[in-house]
Amino acid sequence: MPMKLLISLPVFCISVLTACAQTLLSEKVTADAHASFEPRAMALHNNGNVYVTGRYETSVGYYTRRNGVTVVADTSLPYGTRMFVMRLDSTGKMQQRIYLPALEGLDIRITRSGDILACGFLNGYREENYEGDRTQGVFAALLNPQLELIWKRLYPLPYNSTPRKIVEAADGNILILANAQVKAQPNSFGQNDLMATRCILTDAQGKLRKDSLMYAPVYQVPHSLYPYDACPADSGFMLLGQYQYPGAGEVLLVSDLDSELKARRGANVVYYKENSTDRENVIAGHMCINQGRIFVAGLSQFAEQKFFVRALNPKKLDSVFTQRMPGKILEMPIICALPDGGVVVFSRNDQKKPLLHFITAEGKMHTLTLSSSQHSIKDPQAAAVRGNTLYILAEIHRGEEDGVYLARLRLK
Repeated sequence: MPMKLLISLPVFCISVLTACAQTLLSEKVTADAHASFEPRAMALHNNGNVYVTGRYETSVGYYTRRNGVTVVADTSLPYGTRMFVMRLDSTGKMQQRIYLPALEGLDIRITRSGDILACGFLNGYREENYEGDRTQGVFAALLNPQLELIWKRLYPLPYNSTPRKIVEAADGNILILANAQVKAQPNSFGQNDLMATRCILTDAQGKLRKDSLMYAPVYQVPHSLYPYDACPADSGFMLLGQYQYPGAGEVLLVSDLDSELKARRGANVVYYKENSTDRENVIAGHMCINQGRIFVAGLSQFAEQKFFVRALNPKKLDSVFTQRMPGKILEMPIICALPDGGVVVFSRNDQKKPLLHFITAEGKMHTLTLSSSQHSIKDPQAAAVRGNTLYILAEIHRGEEDGVYLARLRLK
């Protein structure tokens, strides 16, 4: 019985939207008949390749019957759950994949030197144990473009900690933004735990320089503060987080930190308030900085599910404009900076086709549905621009397993 390795489905088609034409150059699915490859993040390299990380997990199809004996269907695939990193060419054709000693890859970046920086979470360690412990820890690795390991690090915490983003600062230092469980309540399934934003600062070799915890800023008694995204900015970092404002749902905040993780504006800056009496119940998502302006995308749950994009003035972090678009509960829009100073928001429509909202720096928006796409995507995961080409990454269901969907669009 021959091994089933990859299913690569290239499609070339064109989608036109009145005066704002976009060309779908290609879309490709990389899937496997014996295991799931669930993408979580991607990075575009100057060498033309695309690097993807995510979660690998064997499925029922991992085993097969041959001559009446149950055997492994594909001996090139490891058993269990692993963090994977894939190297794809510019069209999405897979060139190489490796597995790292973690359970799931969550973010990936290209460093200034051209290496591959990735983070994920793992288990198998405990400094403290308690009933119902989920045992998640922060893992990071640096790889060369051929996916050869340069270094790998573990950053433990007494309880659980899971990374959200990994970024490289202008000075070469690395920030890993993670959540941190600082007070655990046994058998509460995390509902009564105290959570904080964890900022792990390392040097270029991954050696720990600083490990800081941030809490909700307003009250004397700490409230849980959840981290979501981070960007390098002005010899420091800009963070996006969220905490529960008692009696008024969820509130988003931005933290402006210097290169040593010290707040440059005092406490965290709460910025999402519709007015003094009415605050929307919102969930933080992703952020990007483009030509000095800060863009934040998230989910609003006031009256109906809506995605939103809010543009912020970087000096005062006050709102410049807000755009809203249809959203779905438990989903989050992906935001990406465009060369013209605007952004694009990547989600999906009710038919599970890729949906793109292009927003200019002035706040004007037009929408493009990739109705000519040959695939129905499961979950949007990432978007990035190289030159005049937009890349979008999504998880896709293929047979009994999940795979990697990568599409390229030419910007006008």
